[in-house]
Amino acid sequence: MNQQPNGHEVYTIHNIHYALIHSNVPGVLAFVEYESVYVPASDWKKCLQEINKLTSSNWVGIRETQGNGTPVIYSKTFRCHRGGSYVPQRTERTGQKKNHDHHHPGDYRDGRTLKLTDITLEKIREQLCHGRNCREICMALLRQFESVTDNSNNGHRKLKYNDVYNQLKQLKYDLFQFDDDNMTSVQIWLNERLRSNNYTIFNGDPSTYTTHSDTYSFGFLSPTQLHFLQQARSVCMNATYNITTNANDIMYTIVTRDPSTGTGYPNAYMFTNNHSAGPIKEWLAFLRDQCGLIIEQMTIDCSIAEVNVIDAVFPAASIHYCAFHVVRSWNRNLKEKVHNPAYTVNEQQEHRGEMLSALKDIMRYTDVDATYTAIERFKNHYHDDDVFLNYFEEH
Repeated sequence: MNQQPNGHEVYTIHNIHYALIHSNVPGVLAFVEYESVYVPASDWKKCLQEINKLTSSNWVGIRETQGNGTPVIYSKTFRCHRGGSYVPQRTERTGQKKNHDHHHPGDYRDGRTLKLTDITLEKIREQLCHGRNCREICMALLRQFESVTDNSNNGHRKLKYNDVYNQLKQLKYDLFQFDDDNMTSVQIWLNERLRSNNYTIFNGDPSTYTTHSDTYSFGFLSPTQLHFLQQARSVCMNATYNITTNANDIMYTIVTRDPSTGTGYPNAYMFTNNHSAGPIKEWLAFLRDQCGLIIEQMTIDCSIAEVNVIDAVFPAASIHYCAFHVVRSWNRNLKEKVHNPAYTVNEQQEHRGEMLSALKDIMRYTDVDATYTAIERFKNHYHDDDVFLNYFEEH
């Protein structure tokens, strides 16, 4: 496009369409072949944009010729194939020749294309409905099939983990996902599925402790769990985090000692996304009033909120901290509060290790008087670490 016309008609943005002709595509104009279009040098960009709209063209670059340095603009035009006839050009496709170079009849890798037997699929669905996980089902069925000596599975492949998982995805609406909305699905699961099996259901009321509409709390326990819970006098309450993809979701569990095995037995569950004391207090009050929970001792994590809740719901109960969480809290506070500028880094770590070992020794005492004596001895020995001792005495 020459920007300096010499005796030629000059078009502006208002009449540039007169320099074009109709193309085969309705509503799309085109250039007259081998004819130049002249526009004012000051408006050439605006004229070019208008030409782009009228001709459905895209001007992709500016280059300079090797001769006199005149800038030349190149373009590419998009034309719809419906504007004219289109005849495909046949080409030789070497990848589709029937030469069988890479074909190996009877190769073991062909087994992946075989299907599973109907009996296998039925066994997978049956065990999924009974609550077994994918790995357990896969291993159990593989062991079962290996013990079969007949030829009933000829023409079918072996079971894989993905086969069980695919069946789980197909059965999810029957097993656990009863609605596309998660909370609606949970309510169906609680109030229809579990309640029909005589489960005790806890549906919290978040409006009593928060104004957030997306807060929830719910729980359940089976008839067997209810029986053990009513007999227990010493329980443990544990909080489990990262149970879902939502970082705020928490599962609280009441655990008692199984009289037969002597190990921990979970008795009640509560799920919430609120980290305050509100849902815990409401849940424990429900277990006390509706389930007959009477406790004398409760072991918890190192949580002040849980301590306040237990004092409010079970004021006569003794509260114990979990030893694992206590040691972890001590170790964290030793790193934060014990700093002696006279020590090197290695000496600092060794000093903290000695203090932690002394604290662990205190936990092993069973006599109350001996425990208090050990605590006083610890405080006198490490009297210079006053910041940590203040924390130790407060908590």
